[in-house]
Formats: sequence, C-alpha cells, structure tokens
Amino acid sequence: LIADAQPALVAAFRVKLENNGFAVRVVRSASEALSFAERRRPVLCVLDFELHGQVSGVRLAEALKTRHDVPCVFYASE
Repeated sequence: LIADAQPALVAAFRVKLENNGFAVRVVRSASEALSFAERRRPVLCVLDFELHGQVSGVRLAEALKTRHDVPCVFYASE
C-alpha cells in the first residue's frame, strides 16, 4: 500500500515494489488507506511523513499498526 498524492513519487515506489514481487495499491489519503486496510490487510505501507488531509502520516501509521499490525515505511517528500 502506498499512501501519497504526489504522482512522481508514487510511480517510483510502485515500480520498485512491483519489480520486487509486491502487488501495489495506491491511495491518496489516510481515510482511503484505512478503508483499504479494513477490506484487505496490506503487508506493508509506504507513506509520506507529512501526508495531507485530516490524518497525518504518523497518525495513519499508528492506526495501521494498532488495528491491522501493518508495518509502515516513512519518507519525506521535501
């Protein structure tokens, strides 16, 4: 699962992950990420530290870990 709204970064991460055998789902917000995680538990979430929207990247990672035991990898886009 990739959570970010920046197409260039998403494309780069998507290529790397797919080339390493991961099926990738891209979402643009924390609410989309949580909704997806409810339906299908991702094995990993790659997300922007400063994810835009009502829920920050840090809060999203906490929710994914607590609710679904999903590990998260952060990056800073700036």
